[in-house]
Formats: sequence, structure tokens, C-alpha cells
Amino acid sequence: MLRRTMLNFLLQGAGLASTMSLAPAAKLLAASVDPATRLLQDTYRRFKTARATHPELAGWAGLSPGGSARQAAKLSGRWPDAVRGELFRNGPGLFERNGMRYQHWFDGDGLIQRWRIEGSASKPRVSHQAQFIQTEKFVQEQASQRFEVMAAGTTIPDARAISGPDGANTANTAVLHLNGKSFALWEAGSATEFDRETLATIGPKIWLDELEGVAFSAHPVFEKDGSVWNVGHLGDQLVIYRISKLGALLEYKLHQLPRGGYMHSFVQTESKLVFVLAPLVRVREATSYFEGLGWKPELGSLMVVVDKAALSNVRFAELESGAAYHYGDAWEESDGSIHLRACWFGNDPNFISPMQHYVQGKPEQRKNINARLTQISLAPGAKTAKVSKLAQDSVEFPVTLSLGGGRSEALYLQGNARHPLGVLSKLIRVNRDGKTTAEFDFGNDYLIEEQLPIFIGGKAYALGTVFDAKHAKTGLVLFDLKRIAQGPIAQAWLETAMPLGFHGSFLAA
Repeated sequence: MLRRTMLNFLLQGAGLASTMSLAPAAKLLAASVDPATRLLQDTYRRFKTARATHPELAGWAGLSPGGSARQAAKLSGRWPDAVRGELFRNGPGLFERNGMRYQHWFDGDGLIQRWRIEGSASKPRVSHQAQFIQTEKFVQEQASQRFEVMAAGTTIPDARAISGPDGANTANTAVLHLNGKSFALWEAGSATEFDRETLATIGPKIWLDELEGVAFSAHPVFEKDGSVWNVGHLGDQLVIYRISKLGALLEYKLHQLPRGGYMHSFVQTESKLVFVLAPLVRVREATSYFEGLGWKPELGSLMVVVDKAALSNVRFAELESGAAYHYGDAWEESDGSIHLRACWFGNDPNFISPMQHYVQGKPEQRKNINARLTQISLAPGAKTAKVSKLAQDSVEFPVTLSLGGGRSEALYLQGNARHPLGVLSKLIRVNRDGKTTAEFDFGNDYLIEEQLPIFIGGKAYALGTVFDAKHAKTGLVLFDLKRIAQGPIAQAWLETAMPLGFHGSFLAA
């Protein structure tokens, strides 16, 4: 019953149900000039033209469907003996087929990139390899050599019907490692298992027959015991998962919410799960998911607080209109008040289209990321949460050092409010009081991606990727977290650019 309810809802909420009735309508349009086709063809041509004079567009150019073979990186600095293992990153990697190009960054098919660090301190080696996740969507579109299903942010002409969310699953957002297995995660469908050695796709993960095809988000959170919390959400329904460190489903709970909204990730305190829904709701049909949404600030945002010890215990609170893709830390005070920190977009409906100008080949329309580090607080018994903006503006990808919830001694952010390309080039450390304590700026020619804290050999490092927009190439950098301001202690650069991605995970050797 739960699976049927959620599948029906997900199909409607994501605009996938409308795909089934769109195909006949699209065939009628085929007799004349199809505006949707023309838009994707114009975008394809515009991007190709702009790419010749704007090297920064290499980050959104994508790869061919065959991926990228293993290649050695050029090293500099000192790679400590203790830092050995593999960084897996996920993100959209294919944007074009048959002379047409997607309109939205979130639409590209999932590309797993693996950076392998091996060898000794005196003779280290770093290599890179990339492979597409062979989802049902990717395989079928590879066979037909055209876009076939409605995308997250692009209306596809003559889209074919699908039977559930996994028919449109791109597996393009994050990576989860659990009990020796690896998964590519998306926002609205199943986790997709892949072989971490060969990068070959194994297939969708079914946690329970009742949950087959139900959304499993790209942002699970870990407890200190290694177990995982995650959520499946679209609109006004929420499924909460608890999974053991051995990969077994321990429990799940479906919640019917007072109203719909949009949510990309969530956060945990020591005893609570906290979800915040933005007032972004479905207002039109027969379009892609994001194109069908409308910003309704009069609704305000909705906070949902669930008790970890009893998933049926839920509390709702209102707060001013706003949205966050990502959250940092969250904690509870002794009086029962709840606090969380987020990269908050405020009352800005344009947050749903990050870097759209670059994806569409319009670099001259670049805009800065309009997200500020913000603290959201909910007092005991209160029905309204307080939103307090902190000093850091134009920031994203907050990373906390704590597991299981709690106030972190430091958050690590990517930011730069004045970057001429409207991207992020700084690694920033913020203390528990919201003050910047250290930062390093790569400069105006660079874009910094998610930097992951890792703890090896009694030391704390940050490992992540950087894009050189001037020379169109991608590198891997390593920071000593106690000496951020001194810059990377080691770097490994490819001669070419790899598609910019979203999230990753490090596995120590």
C-alpha cells in the first residue's frame, strides 16, 4: 500500500505522470515546428559557439557516453603517507544528445569520478577515472541516441511514458558507501549500486519490496554507530528510513504533511530529525519538475521535527519564506530549543536554477550565488521558528565534523561573494559562533568544489576538487585543516576539464 501510494504521488509531484499524456500531444505538434525541440537545439548551438571563447564553460560541457579512461595526474606539494585511498564524486556528466542540450544543471546523467591516491610519500601516484551510471534512462537513451524522458528542469519533446520514478532516475547527485557497497544517489528515486573497483553499474537498491521505487534522497546522515537516516520526499508526503551499518533496513515511517513544498536535504540533532520545506509547489502540468513549480512566499516555509526514538512523534513549525539546498550542524540546548545552520537562499525563487546561464551557454548572464549562512532556531513549544542571518554571504556546501548531530566546533564552507564569474573559490572555516577563523582563496580564475574533511593518522585534512576556469582543467587538492590560510599542501592536476559535480565520499585505503 505504501509503495503504491508513494509511487502515484511521486509520478504526479515530479511531473512524471503528465509525461504519459504528453507523448500523444507532442506527436500532434510534430506536424508543425516544435518549440520545445527548437529551444533545445538553439541551446546546443549557443553553447558550442560560446565554448570557443569562454574556457569556463568546460565545466558544464560534459563527457561522451563512454566516460573517461584512467589517467595519471601531475603532482605537486607533499602527499602524506597516511593519505591513501579513493575519493568518489558524483554529478551530472552528459548534457547533449542528437543536437539538443538540457536547460538545467540537474538534468545531466550521473557520472562517477574516482580519484585514486596510492604509492609512498617519496613516490605518490594520483589517477582519475570516470564512468556513467547505467540507469534505465541512460541505457534506453543511449540505444535511441536521443533524450526520451522528462528531465528535472528540461521539458523533453515527445517524451515517452515511464512506469515510475526510476524510469527518470539520473543517479547524479551523491555517493553512499555502506557495508562494503557503494551507491549513486539521486533526489527522487532509488539508490543505484555500483562496483567501486570497476565503476560498473549493478542496479537499483530495493530496501524492502514495499519500498521499491520510492524516493531515497541524495543526503543521508550518519549516526555515531554507523547507521544511516534518510528520507524520501516530494510534495506533501515524507518517508523516513533508518538503515543499519550493515545495510539492513531497520524501520521506516510515512508522514502525511500539512502541505507540500520542496526539500533537497535535511539535518539531525542528537535526538531529532529536522526537515524544512520551501514554499515551492506544483502549479502547472505537462512540463519538467522544476519548470512546473511556482514560488508561493505567502505560504512561508515549514519545519518538520521528528523524534528519532519514536518516528510517529512529529512537530510542525512555520518560518519565513526561504530555502536551503544544504545544512551544516544542528543541536539542542538544555532547555529543549533546536538550532540549525544552513546556506539559506531567503525569499529567492531563482535558487532552483543554479549556474543555469553556464549550462545554457550564456556566460554573460552570470550571477553570484545568493545564499547566506543562516541560523534557524525553534524554542520549546513555539509554533514559529526564528531565522537569523550570519556574516558569511554567497556560500554553499557546508560540511560539519560531527556525526549523530550536535554543535560542531567548525563548519567548512565554499564561498566568495565577489567572484567575477559568480562562482565559489574560497575554502572557509567558521567557528561555532559564526565567525570566520580561516580562509584560502584560489582566485578569480578558479571554482572550488566540495572539500571533504578526512581524519587519517591522527591529523585532519580536507580533500576535494578544483576547476581552473582559465585553462579548462580539473585538479585534486589537499588541505591541512589547521593551516587552511596557507593553501593546499598537495595538488594533483589533469590536463583536461572534468564535469563539475555535487557531492562525494572518501574511502581510506
